Amino acid sequence: MERVLGPLVERHARDSCNRACAQEKLLTETGKCTPPEEKGVTELGTPPEEKEVTELGTPPEEKEVTKLGTPPEDDQISFDEAMIILETQNTQTQRFGESSLNRLIHHDQVTVKTPPETVPGPAGDAPTAVTVSQDAAWSKRGRAMNSLSGWGHVIGVQTQKCLDFSSRIKRCATCSQCNRKHEKKHMTVSAKAMEPDIAVELHTRARDKGLKYAAVIVNPELVKYSDIGHVKRNVRSKLENVQKCHKALTAKVRDSFLKNFTYAIKQNADKSEREMMCALQTIVPHMYGEHGNCEDWCRSRGGADAGHRNLPFGAPLQDTHLKISLENLLAPYIINADKLRTTGSSQANESLNNAAWNKTPKSRNYNRSESFDYRLSAAVLQFNDGYSYINEIVNEKILTPQKHTEMYSKKMDEERKRQKMYKSSINAKRRRLELKFERSTKAKSDEIKEGTSYESFCGFDSYDLDILDIPDMITKATDGMEKKNINIVLFDLETTCLGKNAEILQLAAKSDDTSFSCYFLPDGDIDPKASNVNSLTVKRDINGNRYLCKNGRDMHAGTIGDGLRDFLGWLSSLDKENIVLAAHNGKSFDNRILLKYLIKFKILPKFRELIY
Repeated sequence: MERVLGPLVERHARDSCNRACAQEKLLTETGKCTPPEEKGVTELGTPPEEKEVTELGTPPEEKEVTKLGTPPEDDQISFDEAMIILETQNTQTQRFGESSLNRLIHHDQVTVKTPPETVPGPAGDAPTAVTVSQDAAWSKRGRAMNSLSGWGHVIGVQTQKCLDFSSRIKRCATCSQCNRKHEKKHMTVSAKAMEPDIAVELHTRARDKGLKYAAVIVNPELVKYSDIGHVKRNVRSKLENVQKCHKALTAKVRDSFLKNFTYAIKQNADKSEREMMCALQTIVPHMYGEHGNCEDWCRSRGGADAGHRNLPFGAPLQDTHLKISLENLLAPYIINADKLRTTGSSQANESLNNAAWNKTPKSRNYNRSESFDYRLSAAVLQFNDGYSYINEIVNEKILTPQKHTEMYSKKMDEERKRQKMYKSSINAKRRRLELKFERSTKAKSDEIKEGTSYESFCGFDSYDLDILDIPDMITKATDGMEKKNINIVLFDLETTCLGKNAEILQLAAKSDDTSFSCYFLPDGDIDPKASNVNSLTVKRDINGNRYLCKNGRDMHAGTIGDGLRDFLGWLSSLDKENIVLAAHNGKSFDNRILLKYLIKFKILPKFRELIY
């Protein structure tokens, strides 16, 4: 049944793309959108002064079509080189006329013969220049540089529908068994060459539909005009590299930098290149409290100290070395500010890719038969026309039951519209940010409390609390606890940091009018944040001796082992039964740290005898 319905699905998908092309062309020509040329966008690979749209292809009477050549397995071409091939065809048309259009254009080892021109409409009509977002993906998880299949597509910026698509397959079951090439001659390209090869085909095939992809929104490393999503990911990756050298670049500072960067691009997308450059140049000085060049969006402009809501403690940054690194990070974007002036996005491409991988999961292999192309065609239909395409297929083949299918398609289309309206609303976007902040905050808090629980070689530590059998003392205390004479002893720990790797600096306890306190000299350093809370620091004299000080005074600290034994001796001196230790936040921190050192110094059995 898949082979019966597959060709029908493919035909409907092509028809849907043709309808989308007609809509995109109509919206552009009727003035509901501004053609790329009117925004100062030149054709890819063409010098800025060449604004004329040139014809591409052979005269209508020459019908011979030669398949675009593909590079060998060890030689790939980039996207820019693919664009140069297309532009070279334009140049040949202008310079030599129709008599020279049949010549072959050699680019390294890639041979391309110009395709026939079948542009609809009156003879001599120039194709309509449109802006599209383009993307390609492989059907393998990870970097997928050795994937056996992949596909690419273009989406119109105005209609937000797929205008064309194509696939590439390296291994076919028919070819393997019969030792011959399948009728679909696109199985010789490497995984790396799939994207530029598909790009050449899609740009060439656009001429048959009366279109010309004059501006492409895609990965920033490929063409002039970049997608904001790709750019933000690129900036985030660079910030993570900077963070390795500058501890002052915390997660909050990184998020604040990205937010300022995004605002600068969004607010100046329709302005001049100089305004975009000025906006990018003010990001770093603004974060360091220098607001002389800030615009109206800055609350501290004009000398008012409004603080920074997105920076730690609301204060400007101070690290001068970090400032230099951030300015160097922004330099390439400031120089190429004109490339960031785009109102397009590749989110629609990611949505179409998601629909495609739902129908062709990467964990399964569909590319050895026609199934891969059939499923991609179904994804394009669902993206362009919704689930109603199922009804068209069913009605054409007169399959049953139709009533249930119509109800299902209607229900799914309504849910799709509802989800689209909700996700695009301001409340939904705000809620997504709130949930993201809550998740990240809770994760950071839990990781600090738990310490190192998962990382490379964490299992090779000499001492690991998680593999020890710690007896549960809570169950014993809760059974009939209210009927016994319970004596509560309050205790508290001051430590070098948070997390299970913390060392004890002070142990204090209190029972009625009796109290205990003991200071310990740690083996490591004290975290500055912990020092701000407990006022404890470690100082060295000129001979290198270490001392524990509180507010600058020597506290005569001893070792943790001796201090814990003194603590147990103090508990014994209370001469009380049913002693219950209690601490603020004890369950998640103090109890765990105390038990760790009781086990380490092998005094847990005596502790269990004293504590109820």
